Amino acid sequence: MDKKIKVLHVVVDMGHGGYENYLMNIFRQIDRTKFEFNFLVFKGHRCYFEDEIESLGGKVFHCTYSDDFKLHRAKKQLREIFNNNEFDIVHYHSHYYSFLTLPLLEKKNVQIILHSHNSTKEKTLKGRIVRLLSKYPSRKKYNNLACSNVAGEYFFGKKGKFTICPNCIQTEGFLFDEKAQNELMEKYSIKNGILVLGNIGRFAPVKNHNFMIRIANELSTRGVDYKLCFCGVGVLKDKIINQVQSSEAIKNNVIFMETGDVRKYYSLFDIFLLPSFSEGFPLTMLESQASGCYSLASNTITNEVDLTPIIKYLEIGNPKVWADAIVEASKNLPKDRKQFNEAIKNSIYDVKNACEFLVNYYLKIYGNK
Repeated sequence: MDKKIKVLHVVVDMGHGGYENYLMNIFRQIDRTKFEFNFLVFKGHRCYFEDEIESLGGKVFHCTYSDDFKLHRAKKQLREIFNNNEFDIVHYHSHYYSFLTLPLLEKKNVQIILHSHNSTKEKTLKGRIVRLLSKYPSRKKYNNLACSNVAGEYFFGKKGKFTICPNCIQTEGFLFDEKAQNELMEKYSIKNGILVLGNIGRFAPVKNHNFMIRIANELSTRGVDYKLCFCGVGVLKDKIINQVQSSEAIKNNVIFMETGDVRKYYSLFDIFLLPSFSEGFPLTMLESQASGCYSLASNTITNEVDLTPIIKYLEIGNPKVWADAIVEASKNLPKDRKQFNEAIKNSIYDVKNACEFLVNYYLKIYGNK
């Protein structure tokens, strides 16, 4: 290869979310003498991963449309970006503003990838608008990827053509760490013998934090000695904090943890909870299993993430059912948590294997330019 293949990843932001972490896992792993990664974000401020992106040789291009929704300004910013820079592949991970960018790319010699990371829209006004805007791309014209079958069928249709592109984690980074467990127990004043439940995810309706609070109430009613740990940011965080603080039954049992590098949190958790209404392909389920943390997930989540015996799917609806499952699981938690890391490491969802897949896909479509 005489020159680097230049890839532009189109996202809303490069915060600490699911597909953002997936992209950074790939960026850290990929041969950067052969590939150059750049990012188009629709925020004016510097993003969480921007320093690391630049340290790895990438650039972040900012369009401020998501901040101010000024169409004329956004078009001017995007024209400058596409006129002053050449890209071989433009890889869309968010389709919110594809109606702005795709018309500017149609006359350029560039391969376009549409990548579905979601399995359903959020049932909010924003979610409906986003879904409407994302209908702009003609799926048949481009290279279609999806993180799971359900995410592919959601965006491209049940008869649509798409390729499954595996999500991934840096598996070794989630190996159970007893030292980290003890340090976190001390930091958050958690005593030995207390059952530690955890959830890592943004505070948004789709993540179903209200249901986890109902589970906590049920556990308190039963006299279970537990702590429920939340880690994340989002529009509903203040509301959830106020909801917890107003409940005498659970306010001393719920911990809001610091965000940032969350890998060690899984070593603290005995049981990971993910009662989401939908997930394209939740990286958190890979992470929890890699740490040997028993996991309870809603049955709306793809079984493609079911890679070990320490995961159980439950229907959303009755918190008593989840409380029963928590109590039952607490009696048989794995003693050797490190054994499960190997199962994830040997799967296609380990970063080395997933990166190899994406590299081969890039090379294939690059050859079609």
